[in-house]
Order: sequence, then C-alpha cells, then structure tokens
Amino acid sequence: MARIVRYRHHDRPWSLNAERSGSRGHGHWSATGKKVKEWREAFYVLGLQNRERFQAAHVIVEIAMKPPLADTGNAYGTVKACIDGLVDAGILPGDGPKEIRSLVMMAPRKTAKMERDSVTITLIDAEMPTCPSCGQMIRRNQARPESPDVIL
Repeated sequence: MARIVRYRHHDRPWSLNAERSGSRGHGHWSATGKKVKEWREAFYVLGLQNRERFQAAHVIVEIAMKPPLADTGNAYGTVKACIDGLVDAGILPGDGPKEIRSLVMMAPRKTAKMERDSVTITLIDAEMPTCPSCGQMIRRNQARPESPDVIL
C-alpha cells in the first residue's frame, strides 16, 4: 500500500474572487501577500512536525468551511501556499510536474456543527504507482486497460 500523509490547518482559505474584487480587505497585493505568508508558514510548521519525505506525490485537497461555500477552484492560491510550505519544510523537493504528479481539489464541504474551517492536504506517494482515487497498486509494465478505473 502507498504511503499517505495528511496535513490539516484550521482557518478559512482566502478567496480568489474576494482578492480580485477587493472585498473583505483582500484586494490589495499586500493583503494577499500576508495571507500567502500565513498559510505557507502554517504548512511549513506542519511539515516539520511530520518529517516523512516524498520524492513525488499525488495531492488531494479537502476544504471544510462554514457557508457560503466557495467555488471548488477558488482556493487555488491557498493551496499553492500550502504546497510551498511543505516544499520549504523539505517534505517535497519541489512543486513542479516531476514532484506533484496530480492535484485534486475536492469541492468544499459544509462544516459539521462544532467543526472549524480547515484545509487538509493529503500526499500519496507517487513513487509507488497507485491510483489516486482508490489507492490500488498499479504495475508499470501493465498493459493499458480500457477501463477508466485504473490510472497509469
């Protein structure tokens, strides 16, 4: 089975729409820069707490937030800062296509009654070829199946 590590930070991700429109004080580049720094540092610290390193990984992003829920891709800036923090901590050697083999952003979900807003980044070891959806091991010399259930 592939190695899987989850990193979670409790805060509401900032919105690209709010950044562009200037609402809630995020429109100016300095406000965005502050948010990037906060998220990058948070995931740097999380990375230092769990020093399991990956040469390459599949990344799954899960966001839990109180309504209104953001559009699925709206937290991209937050996610980029999170991944950069993990790179800074030495968890991944970089954030290019050799290191980040896939990036899946799940649709934001509504938080449970007592749950806080959060962003969870899950890394799945890509050096051991596995399907990002089901975690099933894939052999590299396996013939390409017709079924969309297996990813090569």
